[in-house]
Amino acid sequence: MSTTPAPALTVLHLGCGRRKGHAASGFALTIPGTGAPYPGAITWIDLDGNPDVTPDVVCVLGVDPIPLADDTVDFALASHVIEHIGEIGKVEGWFYFWEEVYRVLKPGGKVQFECPYYASCWAWADPTHIRAISTETFIYLNQDAYTVGGSIPDYRPPFDFELSNVHLRADEGNAEIAAREPVSFINGTLTARKPLNKYWERGA
Repeated sequence: MSTTPAPALTVLHLGCGRRKGHAASGFALTIPGTGAPYPGAITWIDLDGNPDVTPDVVCVLGVDPIPLADDTVDFALASHVIEHIGEIGKVEGWFYFWEEVYRVLKPGGKVQFECPYYASCWAWADPTHIRAISTETFIYLNQDAYTVGGSIPDYRPPFDFELSNVHLRADEGNAEIAAREPVSFINGTLTARKPLNKYWERGA
């Protein structure tokens, strides 16, 4: 009896810093619904803007194009990265980052993210943080959100992500902070919806 081997996957570790490699990242790729380790081959690509950490790919996110081909990445890992992207009060670098991530992801490819929650002390403690992230931040990455009216600006982002699996968690590693605030971090999944269905080109 033959079994079909699990497909090979490509994982892009965004802003890896010195936590290079699958084991150091803390990211566990498992079989959905089982928790068992993924049995197929995994190509792991570490990316960072700092060449001193010797990543596989040097790229300043939100500024440089990601030097990978379109539709080649199954998962992108963004652990404490997205709060650093772009410039305060500007959307260009922020949107360009998501445009590039969307481009390299395969249809249905996923971004696993975690970052400080907007109401946490950690969102404001680090002077390198550019923006505070809430669940509502991700509305601006979804094409359907622009069709519902209301106060959302008429941006025309060339990407489309669906948010799921959102969790808010305390800072389990710091008892003092955990005692002061029930939520310190937000994490979740963004799925690339391809092909792009631009809201401004849809029929009435």
